[in-house]
Amino acid sequence: MTDSLIQIRVDSKLKKHADAVLFAMGLKISEAIRMFLQQTINDQALPFQPRANKVPNSDTIAAFDEVKKGKYSDSTLADFKKSLKTKK
Repeated sequence: MTDSLIQIRVDSKLKKHADAVLFAMGLKISEAIRMFLQQTINDQALPFQPRANKVPNSDTIAAFDEVKKGKYSDSTLADFKKSLKTKK
């Protein structure tokens, strides 16, 4: 049963282009978002690997591999700040 509403604001060009791509696949934007959310739950992660237009460095690739192998452990913001101090 659908009883929750999600509203987002996006750039009109982004919406128009995404709508065209999804329409060609026989999907509506709302269906694609539901698929994204369900796959996020199924994978317990994003259903894709976020990337910049650059190739990830070796540390980033190693971190992705750790996550894939289930070796990732949760960390806190304090852990992150501590790691920044130790790398100097």
